[in-house]
Amino acid sequence: MPIRSTSTQHLLLTAEKKFWRCVQSGEPPLLFAIETPRPRLAAVKVVDMTASNLWAACAATYLRTREAHAENSLQEPEPGTSTPSLRTLAALRPIRRPT
Repeated sequence: MPIRSTSTQHLLLTAEKKFWRCVQSGEPPLLFAIETPRPRLAAVKVVDMTASNLWAACAATYLRTREAHAENSLQEPEPGTSTPSLRTLAALRPIRRPT
């Protein structure tokens, strides 16, 4: 899309130069003395897990089952032992619609 206005081109080039200077120096970009809007939600949620060992239990389970999972996922299923079809599953558990 060609930009025909020279003033628009000048503003875009100025903004680009300021942006790259901020990238090189590490300072936050501030264009035309306008502050950037603040995010509505926090990007990172910090959770204190010092009083809980649940994370350690989950990590231990992962380490204990990781190798077996890798071996099982590499195996090819035997012929004739495929998963049931959708029709079979639907017959076993019909969908109930509200009346």
